[in-house]
Amino acid sequence: MDSLERKAIAVYNFNSSEENEISISYGDIVIVLEEDPSGWWIGKVGHEIGFFPKNCIKYINTDEEIYNFKSKTTTPNQSVNIENFRILNNYYWEKTGEPFQIQIKKSEKRGKYKGIKKYTVYEVISGNNRVLRRYKHFLWLRSRLIERYDPIQIAPLPEKQLQGRFTEDFIEKRRQALGRFLNQLSHHPVLCTCPILKHFLHASDFNKWKKGKRKFEKENKSGFNLYQKIDLEKLTNPSSEKEINLEISAFVNHLHEIEKKLRLIEVSAFDLINDNYQDFSNTTLQLGSSWKSLTKPDQEYKGFTWKEPTVESINLESKIYEMGINLENIGNLWMNQSNIHYNKYIQIIKKYIQCSQVFLETLKKYEKLDFSQKNSSNKKQKKSKQEQLQKISAIIKTEVDLFYRNRVSDFKRAMKEYAENQISFHLKIISLWENFCPYDKENNINNN
Repeated sequence: MDSLERKAIAVYNFNSSEENEISISYGDIVIVLEEDPSGWWIGKVGHEIGFFPKNCIKYINTDEEIYNFKSKTTTPNQSVNIENFRILNNYYWEKTGEPFQIQIKKSEKRGKYKGIKKYTVYEVISGNNRVLRRYKHFLWLRSRLIERYDPIQIAPLPEKQLQGRFTEDFIEKRRQALGRFLNQLSHHPVLCTCPILKHFLHASDFNKWKKGKRKFEKENKSGFNLYQKIDLEKLTNPSSEKEINLEISAFVNHLHEIEKKLRLIEVSAFDLINDNYQDFSNTTLQLGSSWKSLTKPDQEYKGFTWKEPTVESINLESKIYEMGINLENIGNLWMNQSNIHYNKYIQIIKKYIQCSQVFLETLKKYEKLDFSQKNSSNKKQKKSKQEQLQKISAIIKTEVDLFYRNRVSDFKRAMKEYAENQISFHLKIISLWENFCPYDKENNINNN
């Protein structure tokens, strides 16, 4: 969070629902103490200090501004509700807050029951907030988000374990994947100010964490209930039901086809890493060791120089040994490259295979709802379902368009990182060979 102390005026009412929040009434003077990218700021009203959503206040510079504001406006009946969402023209979400960065700095193993039960905790950092969370807490977060925000797409989590084993490499890859999961939430125009995410990131006290968990678990769990909170008034040129259904149908076919292509890339990349990178690394390391052995005498082998050594032969032996060292360094580079290649390359492929599967499940539910609406015989019920379906289809189309935009930017970034990594990697190998070169320009091998 950024610390400051600025005066603001409340432009909406806000009713607190947690102990660490403050209620704000229209026209209240709020002293903003800390800003946070999550959209939840810390402020003071009177003697009370706590969190509030930033979109319920407006900064002011003079007392005259306060007077002008109050004289020109009337008290609104509504309270600010960060759970009301608007879809804008061209099917864009209206932002409820600014995207922000979340880091998972490290993981550590802990135990309870005198070490009988062991588990891994992750240090989750957002702004100045630091909390420790277990994998089951991430599962809880995703489950609550699905219940509350369906049909918004909630990214899948990485698997809990690999064939019943927790290797250090697996835990590290899972840490990175959990970080990507959280950042996908914090960069979503709706989910970034979600109170469930806020609770996950801010509740460091154990009792407050448990109390908040119970509160969110008691909420309504009926599917697709987000449509009740959607405002389409700013969507002045909506697509027809037929157009949206055609687009969704085409998108379903696209997801099936692109999933097949992505799986081909995943298999090829996996084979490249395991069969080529690692094999090449091991072979190069063995070759380096063999070159080094050429200079090491033993009981049967008298060494590379079997006669009385000369300055030239001693220098040559030194270079032969360096050749072995150089090859071993290159072998290690290839081994490290296989890990980098996996993290930067395969993860983006796996992510979108999983996201496609999540999207397809949502679209199946939508198709069932659409079928139910069209086959309803009750006119009143049919009209209600039609209004419901209109909003749900608008949400899905907005999410489809957002998914596509994110996929384009993600793949562009991944390809750029991959190309830059390849350039850097091969330049390191070139540098090793250039530094090794056994003959300089003045004493070229061709002149000997």
